[in-house]
Amino acid sequence: MRYWKTILACLGFTIIGLSAGTWWAGRSETRLFSQIRQIRVNNKDYKFIQPLLAVEFPESMQFREYTSLENKIQDRISTLQRDQKAQEVAVYFRDLRNGHWVGINENDTFAPASLLKLPVLIAYLKQAESEPEILKKKLLYAENSLSNIEENQQEHMLISGREYTVEELLANMIIYSDNNGFALLMNAIDRKELLEVFTDLGIQYPGQNDSNNYFISAKTYSLFFRILRNATILNREASEVALQLLNQTTFNEGLVAGVPRDVAIAHKFGIYSLKDQGRPEIGLHDCGIIYVPETPYILCVMTRGNNLANLKESIKEISGLVYSEVK
Repeated sequence: MRYWKTILACLGFTIIGLSAGTWWAGRSETRLFSQIRQIRVNNKDYKFIQPLLAVEFPESMQFREYTSLENKIQDRISTLQRDQKAQEVAVYFRDLRNGHWVGINENDTFAPASLLKLPVLIAYLKQAESEPEILKKKLLYAENSLSNIEENQQEHMLISGREYTVEELLANMIIYSDNNGFALLMNAIDRKELLEVFTDLGIQYPGQNDSNNYFISAKTYSLFFRILRNATILNREASEVALQLLNQTTFNEGLVAGVPRDVAIAHKFGIYSLKDQGRPEIGLHDCGIIYVPETPYILCVMTRGNNLANLKESIKEISGLVYSEVK
């Protein structure tokens, strides 16, 4: 009798434990899925539809498979700061197979610099879907007034007095990050199209004359790559064109330097310097899609410091760390 009482008591505790575990797991699952957010087009021109652009999952700490990656990124950032290679670093990583992500300082904001060229590309390609002739429109470049020192692409600078098609200017702007072409395109752009690129994603619009006071986070900026990957704002053909141009970007000292040469990357970088204002601050960012076979992912790294070479090395180290962990 004592034996059976012991067996029944153990069985009872087991049932209670399983029930409690099931209740707690169900509660955790409910809490987890309640955090999933849909990003839909917020356009008053549409009365009956609200297209889905992206789905935002809670951070992957909830899913656990990238806990190790997050810890390693945090340790690497601490080392970079300790060695004075970077003052501030923000990282956003997103697994494109399942939408799980991790971030370190991913909501901290930085001056985007040339990162703003990507939404300009998207706006023109969006307009071209209904007005394909816009890409063949010719714009006259009248002067060499802007600096391209950040890209050091003198051989690709525009020639004063020459006409260029919008298509040519877009390619030069993305591949060589040409500032003069960017300015020319901005002067001719349909502001409504550009505004919608931001508002559809729920991202603050920098305004025509406010780019110097505009800041964006790594997590927010990654949305531009997510909608291109998913072809949710542009159609499939235009999204493919955009990513093909981004794959030809000639800046190879950040994300690209951290992965093998045979791994394709579609990315955009941005550099800014405040030295002309008497301040030592420099910013370098590199964001894009790394097409690792079977495991493509988005990686966006934003940095601030006072030495450009160190910031390039910082992004390279983080890119290499993430690639090794994913592989």
